[in-house]
Amino acid sequence: MIDEINQSNEVINQSTENQAVINETVNAINQTISNGTDQTQTNGLNQLGINKTIAVNLAYNSGTAFDADDDGIESINGVIDFTIAGSGFNWQADENLICTKWETYNINTSESTTVCYGNSDCCSFIGLAPLRDRWNDVFYSSYGRYGAGLNNLISTQVIYYNVSLGIEQPYADIITSSLSTLDAKYYFEEISFNDVCIESCLVDGFNESFYKLVIEVNNSILIINNIKYSIASITKENISINIKGKKDKKIGHYKLDKNEEGNYDLNISSLPEKAKGKKSEIKIKNIKNLEEIKILDAYVDASSDDKITTDVVFVSQKMLMDNATVTLAKKGNVNKVLKCGNKDFDSNTMSCSNWQATS
Repeated sequence: MIDEINQSNEVINQSTENQAVINETVNAINQTISNGTDQTQTNGLNQLGINKTIAVNLAYNSGTAFDADDDGIESINGVIDFTIAGSGFNWQADENLICTKWETYNINTSESTTVCYGNSDCCSFIGLAPLRDRWNDVFYSSYGRYGAGLNNLISTQVIYYNVSLGIEQPYADIITSSLSTLDAKYYFEEISFNDVCIESCLVDGFNESFYKLVIEVNNSILIINNIKYSIASITKENISINIKGKKDKKIGHYKLDKNEEGNYDLNISSLPEKAKGKKSEIKIKNIKNLEEIKILDAYVDASSDDKITTDVVFVSQKMLMDNATVTLAKKGNVNKVLKCGNKDFDSNTMSCSNWQATS
């Protein structure tokens, strides 16, 4: 009986010693992983892979649409892809026992997020659940993903994990690569412009002393260094108004005035100023788009068509106005008012190929 008890104690002692060695081994391994150094740890009961090493090769993934120039710099709407496909093992490693730790370190906030690819036991060993099944899948980084900010460090470490904690034959064959790091930088897309205006190039109707500017932007930040503006009036210097007769002969005169609404009134006469005789006149009230018109040609003259018994008036540009009063010199009886489309009108003869009666 005493021999049996002693034998039992020996088994217990041996089991306890084995467990102590396992615990010691796991503690040493954990320390190795946290230090991020190349190490191989075994428990002394099964000396496996003492000289095994992993050479990790972290690189920007070339030949893809993401980060096409492979410099680790993209806009906040872009993606930077990383690969470790060039990593190597100096032994015939079972790829089913490998995992990869990926860390995104946000330099601006000093915060990091770690994920794991590959073997579930291997990922569990470093306290993570696998996001992907394959240890060497491409890692994608983008602004906001895994806490990435404008300036980041992407680090990776490859781990080979072959462990058995069985009582009869425990072993731990764990090899870790060194950490490898690359930059991932993001920037806000910028469009620089100078002396640009679209809807605000020419505006009118402003008579107040103060105005508040409202500038709308979508999903962006607008930085305005300065705004230039000037108060302009329409004069002969910045708009060309030409009064013409047949064959583009210059005739008559005009008068342009700015009204109380900030728009313009235009009076056109077929005769020179202070000249006497039969004349045709056009009085256009409250022109709203005169600032957009660079050249205004107004034709006033008798038609070469004998059937037309009054002068003919034609304006080359479309004007936004309240109303117009037209007074035409006549040479005979008038029983209807005719109109003509621009394409059908001939300014050389002041005639139309398709006169239409107005309603």
